[in-house]
Amino acid sequence: MLDVAAFLYGPAWHHIDHLAPLAQALGISLIVTDEEIEEGIQRFYPAVDLKRLDRFEAATYVTEEYSSIISCLPKVEIDQLFFFAQHKMRKPIVPVWCPHGQSDKGAISGFLKLLKQERALLLYGRRMLDQVSQEVIKEVRGVAFLGHYRLRDYDKYKSFYDEKTLARLKGLKPSLRTFFYAPTWNDSEESSSFFAAYHELIDHLPKDTNLIIKPHPNLVWQNPSFFEKIREELDGHPHILLLEDFPLIMPLLAKCDVYIGDSSSIGYDFLAFDKPMVFLNQNERDPKLDQGLYLYKCGIQVLPHEYSKIYEKIENLLPYDKELFSEIRREVYHYAFGEEVSENTLKSSIATLLENTAYNDLEKDFF
Repeated sequence: MLDVAAFLYGPAWHHIDHLAPLAQALGISLIVTDEEIEEGIQRFYPAVDLKRLDRFEAATYVTEEYSSIISCLPKVEIDQLFFFAQHKMRKPIVPVWCPHGQSDKGAISGFLKLLKQERALLLYGRRMLDQVSQEVIKEVRGVAFLGHYRLRDYDKYKSFYDEKTLARLKGLKPSLRTFFYAPTWNDSEESSSFFAAYHELIDHLPKDTNLIIKPHPNLVWQNPSFFEKIREELDGHPHILLLEDFPLIMPLLAKCDVYIGDSSSIGYDFLAFDKPMVFLNQNERDPKLDQGLYLYKCGIQVLPHEYSKIYEKIENLLPYDKELFSEIRREVYHYAFGEEVSENTLKSSIATLLENTAYNDLEKDFF
């Protein structure tokens, strides 16, 4: 039995589909502090051992029961949340950082360099290891590789996930092809295409096509009044679905025919299905020079002045997509996630990581 729990703090909806499948794979508890998050996990993840506590209860409970926690939060935030509990019990908790998506973000902002403050890292594969840099790897105490565990989780619970997904998409006509638009949010890199592309995607949608729009939760949080208006506009639309509060990604992507994105990590997940990909290059960066646009080699890019012609570009792409991009998509997928990692191998590597990163007697000056 692993001496670790997964921890999801606050209303971080975008962390669910990373921590819940991992908790299911490892057979560990997932501790949450938000009621809506709890309800979402109960609806969509059948095998999670779920516990909801408030912030202070969670800190005390985790510190008493476990030696480590796996979270998408950086160590500096975990240290703040668990500060009083750890000092009261004089027991340090080892935070293990889990990524919430294989993203190319950070090439500009340098976010991944901050990971040198971490004690232990979970990485998907070689791509993320190369992004993190040797400077970070020298500072952390341990690293373990996850592979594409969320795809394996989908395969394991496929019938359950597919049922949930089809129920959510029932308003769309199943006989039509489905395009999937996943815009990122406007963080410090300001790479979201949503406000420039939204009306173009809506106004020019072909009649034989469904469109699913799945905005990043932070994008909705940043612009609540705008999205309230969008909900009213799209309510009951026969071909367009604004998809919120739905954490399942892999079964959703399996149902879609074309991916449209900008810098969302969902693009890397879509590689598993080897289907056409379209990238909206909002800031007109050069994909040949910019590592932040590494994934763009897997499909076609569309610049802002071309957004009104996006569907025309997709139609021109479809007959030649496999020939042009299938091989490179397979290569990038393998670079990002590596070989499949079995549940037993994953449990073993996590156990070794926890053993190597545990606090020992030489570190009692932690307090």
